[in-house]
Amino acid sequence: ADRLMDAIRGRYLPVLKGALKAPRLVVGLTLGLFALSLMVFTRLGGEFLPTLDEGDILMHGFCKPGTSLTQTIHSHELAQKVILENFPDEVEQVISKIGTAEIPTDPMAPETADNIILLKNKKFWTKTKSKAELVEMISEKVREVPGMAYEFTQPIKMRFDEMMTGVRSDIAVKIFGPDMDSLAAAGERVSHLIRDVPGIADLKMEQVEGLPQIAVVYDYQRLARYGLQVRDVNAALRTAFAGEVAGTVFDEGRRFDLVVRLDPSRRRDLTDVQNLPVSTADGQLVPLGEVAKVEYRLGAAQISRDNAQRRIVVGANVRGRDVESVIGDIQALVKEKLKLPPGYFVTYGGQFENLQAAKKRLSVAVPVALALIFALLYFAFNSLKESLLIYTAIPMSAIGGVFALWLRDMPFSISAGVGFIALFGVAVLNGIVLISYFNELEKDVVGEDANNGKKEEKGVVGEDANNGKEDANNGKNKVHERVLLGASVRLRPVLMTAAVASLGFLPMAISSGAGAEVQRPLATVVIGGLVTSTLLTLIVLPVLYAMFFKNVRRISKSALATLVLLVPMSLFSQKTITEAEALKIVSESHPAIQVANANIRSADLLKSGAARTWEPAEIYHNIAADPDLGMFGTSTFGLNQAFPSGKMTRAQRAVFEQHKAVFEAERNLTQHQLRREVREIFQHLSYLEEKRARLLVLDSLYQQTASIAESRFQNGESAQDERLAARDQAARIRLELETIGHERAFDQQVLGQLLGLNEPLVPVVEPFQRREFGLADTARVRLGAFSRVDST
Repeated sequence: ADRLMDAIRGRYLPVLKGALKAPRLVVGLTLGLFALSLMVFTRLGGEFLPTLDEGDILMHGFCKPGTSLTQTIHSHELAQKVILENFPDEVEQVISKIGTAEIPTDPMAPETADNIILLKNKKFWTKTKSKAELVEMISEKVREVPGMAYEFTQPIKMRFDEMMTGVRSDIAVKIFGPDMDSLAAAGERVSHLIRDVPGIADLKMEQVEGLPQIAVVYDYQRLARYGLQVRDVNAALRTAFAGEVAGTVFDEGRRFDLVVRLDPSRRRDLTDVQNLPVSTADGQLVPLGEVAKVEYRLGAAQISRDNAQRRIVVGANVRGRDVESVIGDIQALVKEKLKLPPGYFVTYGGQFENLQAAKKRLSVAVPVALALIFALLYFAFNSLKESLLIYTAIPMSAIGGVFALWLRDMPFSISAGVGFIALFGVAVLNGIVLISYFNELEKDVVGEDANNGKKEEKGVVGEDANNGKEDANNGKNKVHERVLLGASVRLRPVLMTAAVASLGFLPMAISSGAGAEVQRPLATVVIGGLVTSTLLTLIVLPVLYAMFFKNVRRISKSALATLVLLVPMSLFSQKTITEAEALKIVSESHPAIQVANANIRSADLLKSGAARTWEPAEIYHNIAADPDLGMFGTSTFGLNQAFPSGKMTRAQRAVFEQHKAVFEAERNLTQHQLRREVREIFQHLSYLEEKRARLLVLDSLYQQTASIAESRFQNGESAQDERLAARDQAARIRLELETIGHERAFDQQVLGQLLGLNEPLVPVVEPFQRREFGLADTARVRLGAFSRVDST
């Protein structure tokens, strides 16, 4: 293993050195490869899911509308016989299902049938070894059966498509419109247009008309001549062919209706209807053909709707191409050559509809996954630059995934999309290994790191490391030496990471068992992406690291944190404030309000301590000498305490209560005055905004007027007085706008002083509204309290 790694390293390091000498060429080639991969990706085509080989074939056969059940059974028995006789080594048996089950979850007309062709093991096949070729051969043989058409698919796939999209085909061109005849004509036109599109197979149009019906049209003059009424003739016709209840039969407690109708031999064709005897009022029998016209007519076979709109479907399966490419060709043909009347439009369903919905979901899932990967990288390295460097592994891995799909001739599918998401998570591991080791080398001296690298890995650097030292001693950039050393030491972990992940997906990539069709695109994307990601990461990532960290001094974490804090402060240095916020601040935080609150708390404390105001206690000690007692005298101890008077305590409480009430009244008055000043400022600012908006309109008009006047003066169409007057008007408007700006700045300054905030404020004002003043406010207006509010 060491010899193998030394050989790989001996070829890798010269390549890396050459890349470091031409960084722009390396980056340019990488960008070119990425652009080429995007171009290839747009030409891959797409499908919802790769088609699974279920092992059996479903042949959906249908006869003409109105075909009897007996004829349908006979036709499908002929088809079964043809299949079993021509393919005895490939087909084990054929099972047919005609009509609707007892529980009508899958309604089918009597002229259609699902024929499940059970195949033998491929080792017994003699005519072909390919299932696709077998389907083509069966299709050629069964088309010899007259009066039938066929569509080939697989049992589970057919049910899956029908449940998800409402059609059994891979592609469904849906034409919507109000009239069934116009829809049928448009469907025929679409069928003719797309018949020759490469990849189209089993083309069929939904049978919405062509059902033969026997129509009875009454001749009312003849009915009147024979004295017949329409209801009597209808009753006779219904009784003869549909049956009429003639009585009830009881059998062991159960009751059955006794229905009477003609013998089957007398209700087979048009002649039987024409010869139906109808009884007149006088008892005579008249043939129905004497009083009515009986004929065959073609009616609607079925009427289908989507979202309460009539539609017709032209369906087809896809063989040999991807669904997205075929749909693209169909859309181009329909757009160019199909002209629909007003009220008619075309949509596309089937697997293409599922593919579009899946792409929309992937358009959300992939960016979220990429954002999470970047967030984790940033949290791990605390560096935006290093996170972006590691993040470059994602587009480099996408290059290999796209080219791998292209080389294996696989279209883009949901399986491939999931493979790309998994690939992006694995691809960044190599970048993490390299960048983390580069950071470790940056903390120490390069020479010491080289010795440590030799101890950790035998023969890691060898002659190339010595050459690197000589280059460093000769004045080469230390970043290049660090990159060469780090890439050489971490070559083995990078290759092992990529090899383990790639070999783990290799069985899925070459599998041919059940479900391999879904697994192959996923594994192909991961393996191809890891190959290019590893190769490009070992070359491009060191080059980018050397370019970005060349002669760049790293910013310390504290400096970076300071920068992060200062940038938002500089961006949001001006604080916005609403009128409600300003009123709350001025009512709670203004110095005058705080002083009033302090006075109220002081009065509360004095009031609560009034009952506990006691005079200090007086303690005394007297000593008196007594001759009879010798040297000892008389010692006396005493304590005097004055108890407060109840009347005095109540009086003090009343005084302090009055003080508190006075302080509260002063606070309320101050709050009222401050809030009034804040409201006046906001009202004045609102007025200024309204006035400024109108002046801006006038300024624009006067500017245009001045420009027109200047042009007229230059052309000699007006005198100089008109030009000067237009200029004066425009200058006056501009002067008023400047005045408004000064007034706004003054109001903001006053507002900041009222709120006790030193930072610049940007008041958020409401649209200006006129205020109606009462008689009580008129005097205040005269005194100037509202002199700043314009009442117009």
